[in-house]
Amino acid sequence: MDEDAYRQYDIESANWLRRGRLHLLKRILDGLDLSESPSQLLEVGAGVGQNLPLLAHYGEVAAAEIDPLGLSRLNSLEFLGQLYTDPIPFALHRQYDVICALDVIEHLADDAGAVAWIAEGLQENGHLIASVPAYQWLFSDHDRALGHYRRYTKTSFVDLLSPHFDVVRVGYFNSAVFPAVAIGRSLGRVRQRVAPSSVAPKKQNSTPPGPIDRLLARALAVEASVFAKRLTVPFGLSIFAVARRRA
Repeated sequence: MDEDAYRQYDIESANWLRRGRLHLLKRILDGLDLSESPSQLLEVGAGVGQNLPLLAHYGEVAAAEIDPLGLSRLNSLEFLGQLYTDPIPFALHRQYDVICALDVIEHLADDAGAVAWIAEGLQENGHLIASVPAYQWLFSDHDRALGHYRRYTKTSFVDLLSPHFDVVRVGYFNSAVFPAVAIGRSLGRVRQRVAPSSVAPKKQNSTPPGPIDRLLARALAVEASVFAKRLTVPFGLSIFAVARRRA
């Protein structure tokens, strides 16, 4: 991810999308059996730490991050335990009950190797909570600015996880703005073919005015409730999965 995109990501860390994803993450964690005292949780690609206070309600938390801006924020979190600062794959100090990889796997050239590494880092029957961007046909300059190698479908993501995991739940998420984003990126590809631009790709801004921000956050809260009931919306900009490490 380029520096400008990461700083924009930092600015957007409390917007409707981040709040909606946190709501979904809480729903997922509430549905897991984390009665082990204390549970051990790890977030890889923890960014600026926006998910870690929530994870800390469920046990002891470790994090992995390589970006200097993210590390400067993570180093200030007093509740954070182990902080890993090397790129995946790296040597873990222990196995975990839950590993979160939220918008991480698409950044790695060897996604299959990353999934195998995550499985090795989990206790037997431990859980992976993962999200990836949906639909390769939506791949655009937004993805290039973020350092994505690819996007996925629900089927291709399940296929990626299946050698090491039993997929408990999988579904699309963030359908509210899907039509607008799909149209915008399709038009962007047409413009690029008609009049190619040498301007460096940029991350799209996802912070709307306050009233729209609140409306979109409510829409994602509804989607999170649907996901928690083992249902799914038919399409979305992201795919979420909950998977159990195979014994």
